Amino acid sequence: MSVGSKIRESRKQAMLSQLQLASGSGVSLATLQSIERDRANPSLSTIVALGHYLGLSLKLEPEPINWPLLIAAGVPLSILGKLDGVPNKEAIPREIRKALGQPLTEREESAIAGFVLALKIHYPSLADRWFSRATMKRLNSKFSEPRILKLKRIATAEIAKYL
Repeated sequence: MSVGSKIRESRKQAMLSQLQLASGSGVSLATLQSIERDRANPSLSTIVALGHYLGLSLKLEPEPINWPLLIAAGVPLSILGKLDGVPNKEAIPREIRKALGQPLTEREESAIAGFVLALKIHYPSLADRWFSRATMKRLNSKFSEPRILKLKRIATAEIAKYL
């Protein structure tokens, strides 16, 4: 749901007119109307002012990791079993970065390390484009572990199917 839709829905639930919300929050009526139609790019302070008047809070939280996409891409983690289809190649690095930014189990981090190692060895230019030096440095210490080398072999076979 967009910010504008959420503000409009909350305003209607509170039985407020646009004019009442605009004047109560200190936001111009024209700006509020544009926000509710998703035709504006409001500043954070504007969103907070509207939300405060409506009794809404702003919460930033991590997006869930798209494990099915990562598994389809070749991350050797069988929590969901084998998946069919070609993964969206543009989404893979974003999902890997998202996963590495959140707490992971040892198994999940090992699977990602195996996948990244497979890319680093067999598709180095792609690995350089997709992952920062900081990501490679974080995973580098894992690359020599026997478990990671086995996971790399599994990931390599899967990656070869779509690259």
